[in-house]
Amino acid sequence: MKLKMATKPLCDLANRRKDTKIRHAIIETTYKNALAAGDKNVYFLDGLKLTELFKNDGSVDRCHPNDFGFASMAQALIEVMENIKIPTNNKE
Repeated sequence: MKLKMATKPLCDLANRRKDTKIRHAIIETTYKNALAAGDKNVYFLDGLKLTELFKNDGSVDRCHPNDFGFASMAQALIEVMENIKIPTNNKE
């Protein structure tokens, strides 16, 4: 089983929370620790990447995604998932 770690999309409302940066750092550190321990089945998706494509135009209220926001999230997930190698049982 592959383990994926993602921070939540960061938006104007989330950035107002005092613990947002702390939570982000904990998730990123956990990911780096897993890599350092030799886990090759862990992937990190930064919440900033989820809204990168459309920025604030991807939300209805500068936080909750609209169609553009969901498209941006999908693109970010695709970029991570395209790099995941899935073992097959096929002998070539």
